Amino acid sequence: MSDDTDRSGNGETPFISVRRFGKKWVPWLVGALTFLAMARLCTAEFTWWDDGQTIHHNPRLNPPTWEGVRYYWRHAYMGLYVPVTYSAWSGLAAIAQLPTADENGIALNPYVFHTANVLVHVVNALVVYAILKRAVKNPWAAGMGAMVFGVHPVQVETVGWVSGMKDLLCGTFVLLSVWQYVIYAQATKAVHPRDRRWCYWGALACAGIGTLCKPTAVVAPLLLAGVDRWIVGRSWREVGRAVWPFALAVLPCITWTKMVQDVTSQVPMWAKPLVAGDAVAFYMCKIIWPANLAADYGRNPAYAMGRWWFWVTWGVPAVVAGILWLGRQRRPMLMAAGWLFVGGLAPVLGFLPFMFQSYSTVADHYLYLPMLGFAVGTAWVVATWPSRQLAVGAVCILVAMVARSVTQAGVWHDDESLARHGLAVNGRSFGMRLNLANTLDVRAERSGDTSGHLEAERLLREALAIRPSSIAARQALAVVLLELGKEDEGIGLLRENLRLWQTIPASQRSDEIAPTYFTLGLVMEKRGDYQQGLEEMEHASAEGLTSRELNGAIERVRGKIAKAR
Repeated sequence: MSDDTDRSGNGETPFISVRRFGKKWVPWLVGALTFLAMARLCTAEFTWWDDGQTIHHNPRLNPPTWEGVRYYWRHAYMGLYVPVTYSAWSGLAAIAQLPTADENGIALNPYVFHTANVLVHVVNALVVYAILKRAVKNPWAAGMGAMVFGVHPVQVETVGWVSGMKDLLCGTFVLLSVWQYVIYAQATKAVHPRDRRWCYWGALACAGIGTLCKPTAVVAPLLLAGVDRWIVGRSWREVGRAVWPFALAVLPCITWTKMVQDVTSQVPMWAKPLVAGDAVAFYMCKIIWPANLAADYGRNPAYAMGRWWFWVTWGVPAVVAGILWLGRQRRPMLMAAGWLFVGGLAPVLGFLPFMFQSYSTVADHYLYLPMLGFAVGTAWVVATWPSRQLAVGAVCILVAMVARSVTQAGVWHDDESLARHGLAVNGRSFGMRLNLANTLDVRAERSGDTSGHLEAERLLREALAIRPSSIAARQALAVVLLELGKEDEGIGLLRENLRLWQTIPASQRSDEIAPTYFTLGLVMEKRGDYQQGLEEMEHASAEGLTSRELNGAIERVRGKIAKAR
């Protein structure tokens, strides 16, 4: 049998000679196709979907300093302790500094951050290729699996969202950990023990660093156990002896994350397995048919539990899991694929509460690591049933995925496109209303077009109707009302926010409390109530706001008071 027709699955596929093509060019193809699918994101803008607080309006990154970097190694921020990610952002911010801020007050070049995300994703796809090549012993099949990981449309959110760098870096170190662990576990007696130990300790170090990028890396021991048992094929006793140090390595992350995220579950214990099953079923559907992708699906437990399908959807992954388990001896690679998929999702299935669950239990960026399982399954299918028809079909699917990813990348171009698309997919989205309203308000203020303020007011009133307790929506609505001349209602909303902030522990208060006092001071000054305006401005100073504008305003109001006397 010739090289071009070998069906053994041990290195050759029809009409493509891996001997001539795969070993040398497949990784280049993986990198190039992954970059092509995501390249449009390199010229996207920042969004306010977390990017504001984490990066472009984060005072410790504008400009970045060594003191700012040290702060993130000593403190959690926004409910996460991720110092490696903030160190990376600080480095990028040093490169991305602009000489002057734009009309939105942003002094960082978003292209630097977006390009970094794309490049890290390309690296991750290549690491997945290295893992799969060891798993299926077929470079072309490994390349197909890695390309699916790299170009699948569900990956666009993680890559296109600047704040998604934490998922990408976490993915980098966990994938490196898996790769080095597989080398260690597959090593024969012919390999020098010192080399095996280096791979093992390298895998352990990468798992630990991953937890400093994002707490999701705590799944590393679970993923390694599945890889060792179902891909390498070692016994559970050997697996346990090798994996327990990884469990100890991620234990501190579990502890500190629990300390900094004070989230209480509103889901009864009996419903949590159903919530988890529903989430897995949702993800399976999005992978098979990646249509209507959005940043906020609104599929939180309260919404799901109020629908009839909640009692049915959990059964789909349960049946699939049962089939994989029964066939684990004959098809261990498929068992590994399922294990990696569900194991990667474990922290965000709702068994433990997490912050974003109030919006939605499911999100595309939660699929980043679990896509390794789908890649393993794809590589196994291509390696096991090599045929001309399968190869042609796989290529057609990849082309469709690339086209769909390029289209989806356009959604992440800017705030307005992201929010309008999000509302088209999920008309109940509180977050997308808030983001779109802020975007329209800033644009209207710049252009002087009152219609933008009016649309922003409508969106914010709808947002408050969805979440009456939201301080952020009330704050934004107050600003819009002041701009529209509805001062009494705007002042009332600002004072209500100040009252609510006083009920929140100081360590958890928003950075907006001081600017709120300043805004009130300016409104009082405009009304001619200089004494009240001065008091509000001094409150802003006491809350830690330091700016030339505030100091100048205080001096100006003091002068007006003195003149009035």
